[in-house]
Amino acid sequence: LITTSLARLAVNLVDVDPDARLALRALRGAEVGVYRIRGQAGERSSVLDRVDEAMTQKGWQRLVGVMNPNELVAVFVPENVRTARNVEVCVLVLNEREMVVVGARGDLEPLMEMAMSHANGLDL
Repeated sequence: LITTSLARLAVNLVDVDPDARLALRALRGAEVGVYRIRGQAGERSSVLDRVDEAMTQKGWQRLVGVMNPNELVAVFVPENVRTARNVEVCVLVLNEREMVVVGARGDLEPLMEMAMSHANGLDL
């Protein structure tokens, strides 16, 4: 068991990509579950529909959804987010063999700034 405080301290002692360092510093807590898929996971679009419905009933909304024939990624946030400084997120990643569910809490402001600085370098 590694706490996020210990991980933030340790990142100062090793050579880490600056973006990874910033992301880890923004993180306040996380839980990760990895599950093996037995049999067929189902059509990705129907899985996303079911997850959307379940998360909506719990007061969450989908912020991002990306799907291809073999993978699905969805990011959810609570409907009543008031500040980017202490936000909970839930991430679902599903492929043919595994489902990974991540629940995290952190400060999204530095991550948004990092994303914008990377986007400014792109020809959009």
